[in-house]
Amino acid sequence: GTCRAIADKMLDVAGGQMGWDKIAEGQAMSQAVKTGNTDAVSAVAQVEKQGGNDGITWVGGSKAGGSGQQPIKVVGDVTRAGYNLLNGRNAADTASISPSSCNNGMVCSTWSSPQEATTFANRVLGEQQQRTCEGCTKTTST
Repeated sequence: GTCRAIADKMLDVAGGQMGWDKIAEGQAMSQAVKTGNTDAVSAVAQVEKQGGNDGITWVGGSKAGGSGQQPIKVVGDVTRAGYNLLNGRNAADTASISPSSCNNGMVCSTWSSPQEATTFANRVLGEQQQRTCEGCTKTTST
């Protein structure tokens, strides 16, 4: 039945098929089930119709990768979040850290802002942008 289809979809997401589209579908399925406004058949149909257009909840809690959203910048977004979290800040913060606020921290002593850390990471590692929306370029690497 349809409950089996939902279980199968969730297993696809959890079981090694972790493409970005599958993550987007899994999050959409979770949201459809949570709202409780729809039966299982409608939830599956809604998720399949929408595809990855709603994107995924990404670093900092905002949506990314979907239709009309910023692409998922795997290296840059994770570097920015890591920089901020290591400095006790919100993952999405973009502000510089002044030398007087750095407290001799290794990360903020090396890079004064999340953008500087991201620029360095992109220079060393490159960037991989991911999108989940229907009909858009899924992966771009630089």
